[in-house]
Amino acid sequence: MQPPKGTVADQGNKAIPDTLTYEYLTCRLELAIMHLGGLIRNKVDWFKKVNDETIVAKWRKEISEAFGPENSAHNQETQAVAAEEPDFDIQTDFDEPPLESPEDLIRAFFSERLLDYVIAECRELGSHHAVLGAKHGIAASAVEGTYHADRCDDEPFLHQQVEDLLECLKDLENIPDNRKDWHPNTNKQVLDLVHPSLFCLEQGRTRKLDFSSTSGNSEDLEDCLKHIGSGTVIPQRQDDSSAWRRSRNDPFQWLPAEFAFTEEDIKIKSYINNLHPVKHKRTYEVLESMFDSVILLLQEVLQDLANRPHQPPRITVGEWYADEEEEEEEEEDKDEDEDDDARWERSERRPVIQPEIPTEPRKSGGPHVIKLAGTTNLQVIVKLASIHLTPENAAYPGGSWHLEGTEDESIIATAIHYLSIDNITPSRLSFRQVCDDEFPSSYEQDDRRGVEAIYGLMDNRSRNQVVGSIDAIQGRCVAFPNCYQHRVEPFQLADPTKPGHRKILCFFLVNPKKRITSTRDVPPQQFSWWFIQVFSDPCSRLSRLPLELREAIAKHVHEPMRMTEAKDQRARLMECRKANFTGRNRHFMQTVSLCEH
Repeated sequence: MQPPKGTVADQGNKAIPDTLTYEYLTCRLELAIMHLGGLIRNKVDWFKKVNDETIVAKWRKEISEAFGPENSAHNQETQAVAAEEPDFDIQTDFDEPPLESPEDLIRAFFSERLLDYVIAECRELGSHHAVLGAKHGIAASAVEGTYHADRCDDEPFLHQQVEDLLECLKDLENIPDNRKDWHPNTNKQVLDLVHPSLFCLEQGRTRKLDFSSTSGNSEDLEDCLKHIGSGTVIPQRQDDSSAWRRSRNDPFQWLPAEFAFTEEDIKIKSYINNLHPVKHKRTYEVLESMFDSVILLLQEVLQDLANRPHQPPRITVGEWYADEEEEEEEEEDKDEDEDDDARWERSERRPVIQPEIPTEPRKSGGPHVIKLAGTTNLQVIVKLASIHLTPENAAYPGGSWHLEGTEDESIIATAIHYLSIDNITPSRLSFRQVCDDEFPSSYEQDDRRGVEAIYGLMDNRSRNQVVGSIDAIQGRCVAFPNCYQHRVEPFQLADPTKPGHRKILCFFLVNPKKRITSTRDVPPQQFSWWFIQVFSDPCSRLSRLPLELREAIAKHVHEPMRMTEAKDQRARLMECRKANFTGRNRHFMQTVSLCEH
């Protein structure tokens, strides 16, 4: 039910950003605070435990033992990094590790005062989201702007949702080996069960209906099958002479399904690409319930995005060198070059003064309130996949840094549900941001030493900063904004003599302020769906033909698309996006240039 115009929800949803290009200049001290806070917020039910002094005392002891002065070779008060001069013809690797690991950053600045601040900040976050935590188990996660909910065994409804979906997945998993869709270039480790890159929209190839394929009633979801092969081919987008425009000229698009709010729950109103709406009807019902359970997580992510411009920084960096009196010249006739050399040597010996730890935790929230439920239909792209390890293929090397989708797909947030994890070492999802290079007014031209000591950035090196990681725990659902690049960190078999797996469900939310071509507009493109529809219809004489004749007829049908063609199409999609690295991903390919300031 849609609220009246002018309500808080209506006004607030307008605050959802149209684009997700954010750049922040985050100093090393603030990164240390973020990483240390992430250690606490990765814990199950941290928002409850953070107010228990007995548990907090245990955390303090564990953290102090891991990061205290006896484990650090750094001086947290005047920490300076000795910068090595990079070659000016350096080829930047944008997957390169950061100059310091999160653990090293925490050690560099660790003190009881820092720990006091982080615990106070976690308590502030827990208090701000107290109602969500108490009623829904939702908590701010380890990375700013992300949220998670852990499935509790004492919540039978949530537990049953996951069990039901895992049961449904058996129909997708238990198929002959020659039909299993191992994702390209993953060494037969990543098994795609439902993936949007197969049978996607392709300009010049895909047909679009001139009318809606469903009437809006859930009973009519299967009506899409009647329209296979119908519609007009979507024309190719005209190329543009500019290199930037050509880089955006990606002819492919993932197809979202339409998710509609009813008075009671959520209904999927158009087919999920690559999930047959009749054969897998029960899976649709479970996915409706699963998405209903992540709405509040996604809502919190969007609310944080809307309020992000209003969120003050924890730390304001000022002068990072102490003022010094100019030394008197001992000899008036001293060589001018020697004066310059002495001045340079003296400047290089100046201690770098790190900013102060804040005294009060930053307040959470902001002026905007986002309400997804009941305001509009949502477009959602669904992915189901699993990673399988065996004793012969025992280590997953990790994923690449990426944003989800392209500008055309307008994905604003992602929710990942870790359905089942068995016999693998701890795994994490890491995040990084692009660092703004507008340094404070106190910045001195080409001050490489100061910039590295304060911000951990080096000239001609990547402007990316890792902002944290979230533990992948069975039953945990994580939601995050698509302004961060993310990647799956490596993991391997815990017991190398037995197989292991990790199974996930992903919901990619299209920006609610935008509307893109969806499965409501594009009829199914799968040849196998058409074959079942045509030759299994009891009202059709074709269904009475022997199998040999049906297959002979099918050989002369060139549309819709067969699986081999769909895989070729997927390969072209992947190559196109790899070559162009389109849209907002380009922001993560910038380097620091100190000489331009």
